[in-house]
Amino acid sequence: MRAHLEHTKHTKDLIDGLKTICGNYGLANTGYEYKIISEVFLYKFLNDKFLYEARHAMPELKACANIERDIQKLKKDDYEYLLEKLGNKAAKFKKTHFISALYNRQNEEDFSATFDSTLTELGEFNIKLFSVSTITNERLALFD
Repeated sequence: MRAHLEHTKHTKDLIDGLKTICGNYGLANTGYEYKIISEVFLYKFLNDKFLYEARHAMPELKACANIERDIQKLKKDDYEYLLEKLGNKAAKFKKTHFISALYNRQNEEDFSATFDSTLTELGEFNIKLFSVSTITNERLALFD
């Protein structure tokens, strides 16, 4: 019960922080605010889902204390094998797409562009798995 309350508080704090950022940029109470908050939570979910599935796909990752760090250390062939093994269970991430990779770049001057390009790349990288098709069969990626 206590863990649930802490999780709820952290979630509300994250939403409040995102709403503050939106307000600082004149996006408060607009459709853009809703879109930003929704996309950030979707990104967090996809990141966590990938890590969960990766932990179960590769036995050597099961007991990792810091799975993102250990995934970053995987050789290119091992990482590609992991992506193949995941199949359609989770969105595919490049190593630069993980939250920890973005966290390490948060103080860069152009971080907002880095974050935007990460979401765009993630959407394009997974367009066959996660997209919406229009009436003209055009695929729209998750993030824009």
